[in-house]
Amino acid sequence: MPQLTLGQMISRATELAGGRLDWSASDASFYVNQAASYIGNALGIEHRSLESSYATTLTSGVSRMALPADYNIALALSVGSSVPSASTRWRTLGKRDIGWADTFAGRLDATTGTPEASVEFGGRFEIVPSPNSSYSAVLRYRRNAPELSLSTQTFPFDDQWHWPTVLKAAELLSMSRGDVENEQLSRNRYIDYMN
Repeated sequence: MPQLTLGQMISRATELAGGRLDWSASDASFYVNQAASYIGNALGIEHRSLESSYATTLTSGVSRMALPADYNIALALSVGSSVPSASTRWRTLGKRDIGWADTFAGRLDATTGTPEASVEFGGRFEIVPSPNSSYSAVLRYRRNAPELSLSTQTFPFDDQWHWPTVLKAAELLSMSRGDVENEQLSRNRYIDYMN
């Protein structure tokens, strides 16, 4: 199935949801965008088209790294250096919980050094321990599905994920009008397609 534009998705989803004419384009596009977000975050689906990377430099004593605005979930965080005078091999940091980081930071001898792990919290990553020299950091992550507003735009999913987005949108549209029968029918269509 070819990629569908937002306008085509709205048209097909409202048709499947009973062909009602009382959804505004704004209302219908809201539900299509919600359906795309659902598809983009569905467990077990690896949307390679949503993968991205973000590079930054961590200076000595700086242990926090802000997350990109379109960040959804981390795939890997690597640190290293390719500066000839201070070359450090690249390695992927393990992800730990905040309790581990607090315990680690509580050891006086471990406040700075070679980064060992990362902790994600409060819209950022914290590198533990705080680097004792400059490092380059590369975060590989999955982006949030973008919210579309123009009827000619398409979601950055592989073609196979456009139709289930329509089916999920039809389910949400039916739910928005309390049409339980069409909601269930659309949910069953969505489940059948995904199986």
